[in-house]
Amino acid sequence: AFHVSADNADIDTDKQTVVIPGMAVFHTDEGMRGTMSKVDFDSGSGDLTAAEPVDITFTDGSTLQAADMRHVGATQQWIFRQATLVMPDLPKSNFPPIPFVSGLWVVQ
Repeated sequence: AFHVSADNADIDTDKQTVVIPGMAVFHTDEGMRGTMSKVDFDSGSGDLTAAEPVDITFTDGSTLQAADMRHVGATQQWIFRQATLVMPDLPKSNFPPIPFVSGLWVVQ
């Protein structure tokens, strides 16, 4: 489950949307946690936008800070702008370094 708390939120049950004008603090049952600001969530489409900075700590200790974030529900794609990803432990590789683009993550 995805748990979110915020000082204020506007919920429209007809449109199935949640708008959080300030900061939202979140965590998952698996241990991911963080903050996001100016959140607009459409539960019908699964689209989520955080128009201001996001700060995420993943279960492995990796952290991601970005200027903003967008999740496209239809494609399950996460898009971050001006992102910094710090990973505490990467496996060894014989390949030369490549820009971070993996699976459904897109870093711009």
